[in-house]
Amino acid sequence: MKPRTGFLNSIRRTRLGLERLEERETPAGVVTLSYLNNVITFTGDGNPTGNEVRVTALSTTRFQIDGLNSTTFFIAGAGNVGGSIDTGKLPGGAPPFAFPDNGTTALKVNFTGGPDRFEYDGTGINPTPPPANLLPPVGFGDVTLNMGAGNDTVVLRQFVAKNVIINSTAPTGAATDNDTFTILAGGVYDFDGNLTPETYQGGLRGSLTVNGATGSDTVNVAARVGVNVVGKFTDANDSFVIRGESRIGGFVTVTETPTAALGINTFSIAENTQIAKYVTLTNTNNAIAATVTNSTIGGNLTLTSGSGLLGSTFDITNALIGGIASVTGGTLQDLVNVQNVGVGKDLKLTMGNGGNGTGDTINNLTIAGSVIVNYGTGNDTLSVTNSTIAGNLSAVGGEGQDRFTGTSLDIGNALTLNMGNGGNGAGDSLNSVDVAAAVTINYGTANGNDILNIQNSTFSTSATINAGAGLDRLTIGATQVGLNFAYTGGAGGSGSGLNADNINDLTVGGTFKATYGIGNDELQVTDLTSVGIATFLGGGGNDTFNISNSNFFAALSVTGGAGTDTITLDTVTVMGTTAITTSSGDDIVNITTTGRYKGKVTINTGGAGPADFDRITIEATANNEITFLGGVSITTGPSPNAAFGDETSIGNTANSRVVIMNGFSYVELAQLLDTQVGQWNNLYIL
Repeated sequence: MKPRTGFLNSIRRTRLGLERLEERETPAGVVTLSYLNNVITFTGDGNPTGNEVRVTALSTTRFQIDGLNSTTFFIAGAGNVGGSIDTGKLPGGAPPFAFPDNGTTALKVNFTGGPDRFEYDGTGINPTPPPANLLPPVGFGDVTLNMGAGNDTVVLRQFVAKNVIINSTAPTGAATDNDTFTILAGGVYDFDGNLTPETYQGGLRGSLTVNGATGSDTVNVAARVGVNVVGKFTDANDSFVIRGESRIGGFVTVTETPTAALGINTFSIAENTQIAKYVTLTNTNNAIAATVTNSTIGGNLTLTSGSGLLGSTFDITNALIGGIASVTGGTLQDLVNVQNVGVGKDLKLTMGNGGNGTGDTINNLTIAGSVIVNYGTGNDTLSVTNSTIAGNLSAVGGEGQDRFTGTSLDIGNALTLNMGNGGNGAGDSLNSVDVAAAVTINYGTANGNDILNIQNSTFSTSATINAGAGLDRLTIGATQVGLNFAYTGGAGGSGSGLNADNINDLTVGGTFKATYGIGNDELQVTDLTSVGIATFLGGGGNDTFNISNSNFFAALSVTGGAGTDTITLDTVTVMGTTAITTSSGDDIVNITTTGRYKGKVTINTGGAGPADFDRITIEATANNEITFLGGVSITTGPSPNAAFGDETSIGNTANSRVVIMNGFSYVELAQLLDTQVGQWNNLYIL
């Protein structure tokens, strides 16, 4: 058989190639449009590029409906009618949509996947602004926008309806779901970004409800809402803002329920917004940045944060709150700022264990109730200034290094500070603070170093200060206490010199008592007036009491402890009895410069401890006189030296006088080895 060379050659000459296919793009979305039983419905096809619709009001009963991003519309009986529809003149011979002009037409949007968009523009018909939040019966009835999954957008401008519900659906897989919802219906908002806010008429006769899903959602509301505003979200980095002179007839609640700590959520009420009832923001697992400014809330304001990855911030400024204002932080570093605020009931801050960094601030607060602040174990700072508080001011610190500053305060009831065990760093201070009821300041029992400075203040009833076990320091100046004053210095001591406790210009209408523990304490007192009994009690350390230019209208008692104590009365007037007592240790007692003691003065340095060497000096300075009208009794104890005992000096300054009336006694409890310094030439015993 001959070979088929022609056939083979033909095969060899044949060249294989690829046929060019027709170019294809992702088809545009198609939205099915229907109007049945007074319900207009937009149903998307789930196109991955999204369904986008704009509805423009031509009148209260006629609308222009346009498809954006190549979206077209399908109408039963007419087929696909393209991307632009006039509801008063439908294409394809379909009958027009005859909407009644009574505000009952329901609007439903059912979109699924893809980045969908629904817009309503009512700016062309300018509905009349409703008086007293009563909206005219035009526009829509109930509106439900089911936006599905994907990055969806809703814009409602100059919108009139009854209830509006916006729903989002969580995406599948790794898809995102970052939605943006803007409701402009009876508010002011800069929609076009030209820095000049536009005024939008309209409003909702019922409620606004936004149900977000996962992702970072943004909600902006500038609207009149007749009833409530409710937002529910399940993820982090969401933003919910009510602004632009909004008027809400009911309450506002925004709830975040994320399953993990992811980010910070933003919540804001601003720009002359008024809410008739309460506002509640709850975030269970993330931090928040909450702002309430230039707004009025008729009921309670409750802001509750989770912990999240960062601390939360709470800014309440230029606001009126009719009920209780409550802020609860998480476990991280949270921060509260309250400025120029009026509160009808109480202000409560509960801040957790994370500390507050630069510190919480309350300034220019006017409140009909109480201020109650509770901190955890972190380092917390609280500043309360220029405020009027009708009730109590109470602050409780934890184990951290906490600090309180109060300036220019008018407190109608009690002031209570329980500052914990951690010390207070640069110190607590009260300046120009007027308190109508009791003042109680407590520091912890651990070794925190606490500093307290009180200046220019008036406490109408009692004041009680309890320091802890650390190295504490008290400073008081230009202050009045209506009833009793009690200070307990604690076990750590107050130091000496620059670290000494200092009272300068204090008036006490009742009793005065200063008690110290086992540390080395020093108290410098100048210009103290005590109407009731005054008691100074040292502890086991080396204590110093220097009391000068002071007046006591009842009895005065100064008692040193077991250490080496120094007690000085310089230019002092006592209307009752005076008792000066020391214990073991080489103690010094000085009555100097000038003074007048109406009751009997008793000085006892004998004590119950071991033998010691004490010195007693009663000396007026030149051209001055110290007068004892009720007599003087001096009792000394045993000396550690067999050759000499305690040393006493009375009236040895030239051109001075010490006058003792109604008896003078001097008793040595032991060896009779005391030394009388000088000749006592200026001592007059009458």
